[in-house]
Amino acid sequence: MARESKIDAVFVRCGRTDWDDQGRVQGRTDLPLSTAGRQGALYLIHTLAPDLASNPPSSIYCAPDEASRETADLLAEAVGSRVRPLPDLVSMDLGLWEGLLETEIEHRYPSACRLWQEQPSLIHPPKGENFVDAEARVRRALSEVLERANGKPVAFVCRPIPYAMAVCWLGGHPCGEIWKIVEEGPDVHRLQVERERLRHLLEDLKAGA
Repeated sequence: MARESKIDAVFVRCGRTDWDDQGRVQGRTDLPLSTAGRQGALYLIHTLAPDLASNPPSSIYCAPDEASRETADLLAEAVGSRVRPLPDLVSMDLGLWEGLLETEIEHRYPSACRLWQEQPSLIHPPKGENFVDAEARVRRALSEVLERANGKPVAFVCRPIPYAMAVCWLGGHPCGEIWKIVEEGPDVHRLQVERERLRHLLEDLKAGA
């Protein structure tokens, strides 16, 4: 049987953690949903679930951190899908920036912070992960799932940075828009990815490896 020419993908930003609520930078540090974050996730899923009910995702792939897994479990319960952890969807390791208030980073690392906002692809946080490497890791993880998708939508739940990386890549947005997506939302993106376009994206990904 021929595969569908388009892949339906649903991207969900996980609920907030205590660090998110406090304005602290969180990359790979593993934290659960905050009380407000869980309430926000429940509200988001309450509004999203009716749209997915008629054709629910075959699987919900989530990052391995606790907040992403909690959000994915809530979505899975609402739409009757199963959750599959996807380790490479883990957020970017922000090294020495982890746990700092955003205002502290602006004060301590003004030049890097400005570059982080304007040209994130050039950033490598001290003792952290290079942005380009993190982005390539997320893209590879997505491509492995999307290549196998057939018929049913697939859903992904992850932290804000990989969420925005995914939306920019598959939605055809420049890398510089990542912070607009992180800061302004929305918290759900539904995309139809043409298989032919995915093939070209994968060729570009392999060429840049």
